[in-house]
Amino acid sequence: MIYDCVVIGGGASGLYCACRIVSQKQLSVAVVDSNSIPGKKLLMTGSGRCNLTNSSISVNDYHCDQPSKLEGILKMHSYRDTVDFFRNELGLKCLSKDNLFYPVTLRASTVADSLTMYLKDHNVDFYFDTKVTNVSCDGADYIINSQIKGKSIVFACGGVSYPKTGSDGSYLGILARYLDKSSVAPLLPSLVPLKTFEKDVFALKGMRFKCDVKLYKGNDCSEELTSSSGELLFTDYGVSGICILDVSGFAVRAIADGNKPVIRLDFLNAESISLDDLKQNLNMHPNRSVVSALSGLVQAELMLVVLRRLGISEDAKPKDISESDVNKLYECLSCFELSIKGSQGFENAQITTGGIKLGALGDHLEISGLNNAFICGESLDCDGICGGYNLQFAWSSADLAAKGVLECLN
Repeated sequence: MIYDCVVIGGGASGLYCACRIVSQKQLSVAVVDSNSIPGKKLLMTGSGRCNLTNSSISVNDYHCDQPSKLEGILKMHSYRDTVDFFRNELGLKCLSKDNLFYPVTLRASTVADSLTMYLKDHNVDFYFDTKVTNVSCDGADYIINSQIKGKSIVFACGGVSYPKTGSDGSYLGILARYLDKSSVAPLLPSLVPLKTFEKDVFALKGMRFKCDVKLYKGNDCSEELTSSSGELLFTDYGVSGICILDVSGFAVRAIADGNKPVIRLDFLNAESISLDDLKQNLNMHPNRSVVSALSGLVQAELMLVVLRRLGISEDAKPKDISESDVNKLYECLSCFELSIKGSQGFENAQITTGGIKLGALGDHLEISGLNNAFICGESLDCDGICGGYNLQFAWSSADLAAKGVLECLN
């Protein structure tokens, strides 16, 4: 049998691409995946709840090689198109919370099941436990692993994050003969916890703080790369939390380029605490320790770390420290520096930054020099912040690739 289209990868973009194809035309489609179940990585997203998309999607929330092309992709299949397709075609209703959209069941398995059942309803064949090691051409057709044949092919192979889910970057070896090296950005972990050189913060392991984060390219902090706000989590290797994950891709890329990135944490602005607030508390309790006097504003454990950094005794009383010391306390709490050593790697990264550059592909994400071959999803050099942005790119790029398949088979 020769399929009209073979989709390599049964993750979010692969399943959605196949759904978009069969929803518009009765074609024979096969999905090939190395796992025993479809959507294995999809089941892990949003802590198992699956944040499907976001109503405030903007190209500025992504890193990619060609923002203008990305903008077009996101506009052609917007968050509203995604929500409508899930509801009107797949029968899955979305629940909105602020700008975020989840399945109303709050279960990622509902999303994977809806996509899979829809494909089975449309007689799509699945080849599970099938790792693709070879793709060759036989005239106008493609042969996968010398056994599965298709008139068109979509590479939806994922990135390298969470390699246990089957994402290992092997697709690059398959595509190497068709793509110039300059068409591929280095694969690096993103949305990943960061390691720090400073070990004094290890004492804060397990503690969460609301803070503002700014990331700088080098240790002179002269060039700001990006910023974020939200909850930060201290660990026994460094820092995590959504605000850290959002800046992590920039940090990892900076390190790969030979830079020494630094983050500055502002624990005060996020909680609307001013210098006057610190002074008021210190003046109210002159005979307490500084840590105790400020306990109504700043967690004691964090204050102890700050005092050690400033060389102020942990037992110091407000009446014993100078105004200059108070200013230094404020500065340290609002500009708490951490030097980034590295990341927790692909095993702990939610997504991959890098991959096939958007600028190296055609209008429908087709591979130049190949007939009827397309790429979508995390295999592409495009990664966004937390909050449904990366899944929306998966849906949008999958839809564009599906349009390309339908057009080439017309």
